[in-house]
Amino acid sequence: NTFTNGNILRKLGRNKCYLRNAETIEDIAKIDHIVFDKTRTLTTGRNQDIVFEGDIISEANKLAIASLSAQSIHPMSKAITEWAAEGNHKMQPVIDFQEILGNGISGKVGGVFVKMGSRNYATATPEQDKTESAVYVSIAGKSIGKFRFRNHYREQVPALLNQLQKSGYHISILSGDNAGEKAYLQLILGRNTEILFHQKPADKLE
Repeated sequence: NTFTNGNILRKLGRNKCYLRNAETIEDIAKIDHIVFDKTRTLTTGRNQDIVFEGDIISEANKLAIASLSAQSIHPMSKAITEWAAEGNHKMQPVIDFQEILGNGISGKVGGVFVKMGSRNYATATPEQDKTESAVYVSIAGKSIGKFRFRNHYREQVPALLNQLQKSGYHISILSGDNAGEKAYLQLILGRNTEILFHQKPADKLE
């Protein structure tokens, strides 16, 4: 009734959750399955653990990597920019920048061609581990190494999902990344959480 809905709206408001109308309360009551997008919802989108494996990178190559990765808005690119720039904001111009969804980015920096992305895209060698979360780098046609990643999940996530599951909700997680973090995710999110990887925007909408 009106009194009940009004009371619920006030309680939600105190918790900084604002609904556009009281009818939404009835819609919420019917929900039995909650779907989360992983990046920047369950994860922070920042503060990723990042490690470079490969050749010693010269300062010039570091700046070239930072300049190229700064052209992309992908979370991995942002993390690489922060790692490679180390506070140096004097980026070099990038010519012929190209970004291929699901593969990587490329462009000329200081007259040198730089590619970053999947192993096949950046180094023209076959993928060995399709679950690997890594960005390979080649400069002037030579592979110099790769960046490895692991996301930081918000501290409240495991307890929140556990509470929702105990309340009877089915939980699904959607991720555009590969399945490299599946074992880790199942550990912190629980075995009853459905996790779907390799989800493009259209897949997520569906």
